[in-house]
Amino acid sequence: MSRRRIGRVAYLAAFIAIQQFTTVFDQYPLLELLGIVGVAIVGLDALVCSLRRWRSMDATLFGDDASTSE
Repeated sequence: MSRRRIGRVAYLAAFIAIQQFTTVFDQYPLLELLGIVGVAIVGLDALVCSLRRWRSMDATLFGDDASTSE
């Protein structure tokens, strides 16, 4: 697993743990808002990474097929 993926999972796990098992977000609503923004950033980053990976796999598959059909 890459460090980036581990970081994403750790951030999401920490956010969920803090939200479920503490009252920090009740006391500091701005902190909760910052945490939600962080979750959105992590989600967008994961989406971008998955699209890049899909494109590279797609190019590899179609690149091999195009070279054998000519």
